[in-house]
Amino acid sequence: MKTYNNIVIILTCILVGFCACLIIWAQPLSGDLTRIGAYPERWYGWNVPQQKIPDNTNTERTTSKKHILVLGDSFSEIGHWQAYLNDRYSFTLVPTRNTSFHKIIEKIRTENPDGVVIESVERFTYAMFGDESEFMGSTPKNCDPITPSTSTLSVEKALLSVSYPPYARETFPRTAKEISQGFYLAKQHIFFAIKPRKQLARIFDLTTPTLFSSARNKEILTLKSDLLLLPSFNDAAISTMQCSMRTLAHALTQLNKPFVFVIVPDKTTAYQPYINSSALRDKPPVITRLLHQIRIPHTIDMLPNIRDALANNTVDFYLPNDTHWGYHGFELAAQQIEAAFQPQWPRNRL
Repeated sequence: MKTYNNIVIILTCILVGFCACLIIWAQPLSGDLTRIGAYPERWYGWNVPQQKIPDNTNTERTTSKKHILVLGDSFSEIGHWQAYLNDRYSFTLVPTRNTSFHKIIEKIRTENPDGVVIESVERFTYAMFGDESEFMGSTPKNCDPITPSTSTLSVEKALLSVSYPPYARETFPRTAKEISQGFYLAKQHIFFAIKPRKQLARIFDLTTPTLFSSARNKEILTLKSDLLLLPSFNDAAISTMQCSMRTLAHALTQLNKPFVFVIVPDKTTAYQPYINSSALRDKPPVITRLLHQIRIPHTIDMLPNIRDALANNTVDFYLPNDTHWGYHGFELAAQQIEAAFQPQWPRNRL
């Protein structure tokens, strides 16, 4: 029995030591894509300081600030673009996955916010507004355009006075939880070797090394479910999504609520011009097809401004290890949301 116990102790020490050495080399996992893909942060972690943005997902409603109800996904759930508008708005977040069209309209009637933001990343637009949308359910549709021509906002940006201190990514494991990530990396690599189709992250070569601060800056790590990587939607599917968006816009208009639609490009779509694959570069993005002639006022198409930033070599607009933006993206979203709201506020409230 003593020999058996010694063997168990020795094997445990070897396993713990291996995991510790592996995560010391790989660096603690901090990005969505490195985590689900079991890729080392040493390869794909960001190395240029980011801003330490607080979580302003839900903030106290006060008489000194307009109150905004946000219907959104993970780009809003972390509360970062809201933090750049913290000096002028308070916020309540309703995650899209937890509500429905009728519930959100009733919540707006009951809580009476000053304005509403509807945010969706490109890859979730079909789930939210498509044929099988649980959010829309059996809601009667009103597909009539609200404006006579396309009215997406891609250039307007308001000046903001809020910024946050810089911070660096942690590159050395300091807790038992972080050390245990070494075991997770080893386990996932074995799992993906057996079942490669379960790998949710994809890697593509880039034509330039100037867009990411990661060690492997000529590669882009993306999500397998980004719409650019899936079969194209037909025109009927795009029309259905447009109709659902207009239905929601009509309901908000009837409630006399200022509103802003924000459609966030998938990471693959944002970097499409720089991906070293002609098949992907030539494919029309869903976000472009969806917002073409959408005819909903105060609808923000972030893609043109994001691509302008990339053309000017903005580093880590989307984090190399993540599906989400770095601080440049959250700041731009805040600027465009504020620019879209400003014309809607009564003049005596400015």
